[in-house]
Amino acid sequence: MPFGLAALALMPFGLAAFALLPMGWGIAVIVWLTMRISAWPDALLRIAPMPDAAILWFAAGLAWLCLLRSRIRIAGLAPMLLGAGLYASARPPDVLIAPDARLIAIRSPPQILLLREPRAESYTLAAWGPVWRGALLRRLDPADPPAGVACDSDGCTLARVYIALAQPQAGCPAAALVVSPVPLRGACDASGRVVIDRFSVWRDGAIAIWLGPDGAKTLSDRRVQGSRPWVLPWPGRRWDTTLD
Repeated sequence: MPFGLAALALMPFGLAAFALLPMGWGIAVIVWLTMRISAWPDALLRIAPMPDAAILWFAAGLAWLCLLRSRIRIAGLAPMLLGAGLYASARPPDVLIAPDARLIAIRSPPQILLLREPRAESYTLAAWGPVWRGALLRRLDPADPPAGVACDSDGCTLARVYIALAQPQAGCPAAALVVSPVPLRGACDASGRVVIDRFSVWRDGAIAIWLGPDGAKTLSDRRVQGSRPWVLPWPGRRWDTTLD
């Protein structure tokens, strides 16, 4: 960085190369070190995503601990422990749906069932890995479904979740949640039922779902981003649209 500042000062005189050359040497050393360290075993630790509240409490406690100088700084450990507790007790989503609906993952302990459509993004799948903290990932094959999953030509039923592989011709079976990589066009709509299809993620982006006694709770990428000037408008809606 000092050589970068020196280069700015030398540019009007055409002498920036005298500073940029050693600056390049330093960057080369940094790149060399990162490549060597990244090749070490366990150089990258994948951890589950932290809830916002856990991050805020931990950061507040760490700032208190580091900024104050008297013994009262020890009180910063309390919010840090609270943040760590919130992180440890956080429940991962039961269902994740990619923004193009080509990847749908459903938690079915002790494994995660994955419906993967052609041309699904490997990057998205890799990003989902830490969410369930190393649980076994198994591809859902409708022709050979695992135990506890019933499949037919229209879709698969897993506990309270129905996975529609096509528009059901005879209606959807009873389920609290219906997910599909294709547009259902209202074929599975019913009172008290949550339906997430290709159009849902087209409007709202990636969606996470938690199943509880009161039904399904959803959290979409659009809801996290909110309605802000730097967020692209929702498809078919105006900039001043507010969240439901």
